[in-house]
Amino acid sequence: MGIEELLYKLKNKLEEEKEELLKLDNPDRLLKVIDEKKEILRQLSEFDKEDFKDYIEIIEEIEKLSKRNLSLALNNMNMIDEIFSTIFEEETVKQYSPYGEQKSQPKSGILNKKI
Repeated sequence: MGIEELLYKLKNKLEEEKEELLKLDNPDRLLKVIDEKKEILRQLSEFDKEDFKDYIEIIEEIEKLSKRNLSLALNNMNMIDEIFSTIFEEETVKQYSPYGEQKSQPKSGILNKKI
């Protein structure tokens, strides 16, 4: 397979990955797409740097897609983290006073409310 074909295949996998990141309904499918993307990257790694000089435009598109997917993945992780921290909240939250002193305030999450 040639470089151009592999680059377009990678671009398509990145677009597919973006769709899976937006849907978040099938983690197995997302993992499969990521594995397929890794295989394409492995194949591309066999070429020399000079071989890519004629494909700057598609490489820039791939870079934009990669950054967008990274941002989506980070947003998804933050959302999941917020959900878990809301459900499993710590007993106290440490905050700093205007004088730099650390003070603890009780915090109630869904699972540590006293009934």
